[in-house]
Amino acid sequence: MELRQLRYLALIADEANFTRAAEKLFVTQSALSQQIQKLEEEVGIPLLDRTSRQVRLTAAGEILLGRARNVFDELDAAHLALREMQGIQRGSIRLGAVQTVNAYFVPQAISLFMESYPNIEMVVEELPANEIEQGLHSGRLQLGIGFVPVTSPNIDGEALFAERLVIIVSANHPLAGCHYVTPADIEGLPMALLPKTYCTRRLWDSYAAQSGLASNIRLEMNTISSLLATVSRTSLATILPQSVIQQHTGSPLSCLRFDHPSLRRTVGMLWHRHRYRCAASLSFAQVVRDIIELESTHFDLEIPTPSAEIPTG
Repeated sequence: MELRQLRYLALIADEANFTRAAEKLFVTQSALSQQIQKLEEEVGIPLLDRTSRQVRLTAAGEILLGRARNVFDELDAAHLALREMQGIQRGSIRLGAVQTVNAYFVPQAISLFMESYPNIEMVVEELPANEIEQGLHSGRLQLGIGFVPVTSPNIDGEALFAERLVIIVSANHPLAGCHYVTPADIEGLPMALLPKTYCTRRLWDSYAAQSGLASNIRLEMNTISSLLATVSRTSLATILPQSVIQQHTGSPLSCLRFDHPSLRRTVGMLWHRHRYRCAASLSFAQVVRDIIELESTHFDLEIPTPSAEIPTG
């Protein structure tokens, strides 16, 4: 059994088509078929179902490819570890970040990190929290900034800070002069919110249900900038972290805190428990911690007190 044959099998499974897989591998379709046939002869059982219009893995193929992908991950980690023996001069980080934190915190972390490590490439994806955990699980992401506690197995999280959610309205809204609001104040309040795929929305829905509030959601939008622009021009209110509005000090918006109970969630740094954590990602994680320590007052962040030592390796 050759590593090349296993990689061929993986690409055929991903493409569900011999022709497209052959094109991406820069080999002829007949040569690709011959290699898969040799692999099947070696294991003694069909690995691909060729009877349908699309090529699919058999049950045996699923088992073999699942183990093979673990081998691919281990080999990639080994190559990375060997390169890092020469120091953090080259490499890349694939980071997933939730939209609210990406709006006000991640850019500063990236800026500081790139000053120290200018040759490290970064790819940042703005994703809902559940998709960040999925990306870490699949290996597509190396590091995530989402929420803790996590919901996926084999994903570890380190609490970074607590975010306070607030109601945001335009400066000429009837509630604009209030510093705090009670559930009675916002009963039936017309709102523009993020979709239910976002933690911010789910937290609000849970709060409304527990408080017996009838939500009056008039509009859903999937970006913070569009929500704030809409709220500033209408009588609609929205729910977002307080730190977001602190980055829009010149806009005609007013921030209202919940009197009781307050709405908070904990932002955390996430990684896969069993995957190799490269030196670049560990360095970026430390930059994030340093910024939180320095900027906690500016961002109005509540820093958790760790109850146990947090692993860094």
